[in-house]
Amino acid sequence: MDFGSRKFTLQLNNFADKVGLSIEDVFTKVGLQAFKRVIEKTPVDTGRAKGNWQISIDAPIMTGVDTVDTTQVGSFSDDRRLEAMSVLAGLREWAEIKIFITNNVVYIYPLEMGHSKQSWGMARTTVQELRSYINAIVNRKD
Repeated sequence: MDFGSRKFTLQLNNFADKVGLSIEDVFTKVGLQAFKRVIEKTPVDTGRAKGNWQISIDAPIMTGVDTVDTTQVGSFSDDRRLEAMSVLAGLREWAEIKIFITNNVVYIYPLEMGHSKQSWGMARTTVQELRSYINAIVNRKD
């Protein structure tokens, strides 16, 4: 998942100013929310796809993990929250902060494209939701 653009980074900077938080706090909140939402949206058959979402800073993780998450669609465990918070605790003031959320099971792209009847576009819909949320706050007239 790549939020990707300098424009998005500027939106987050504006968001931070608007809500009175540091940019690191904003990235932590947005990163955790993105990780949570993409996991919640992932369909469950064997649990491999849902268990393989990984979060990292600065570079994507290019390997899979043996984690299996068979909890129902819509759930996000405390263990996954702690995993994300541990990674995001490494954020520091950089010129450009990059958070990567990756999934390396070989069939993640077909799932993203609607192969499962349980879910469609886990990453794409999460990015759109976050962009809409941030835009609404940034563009809010106080």
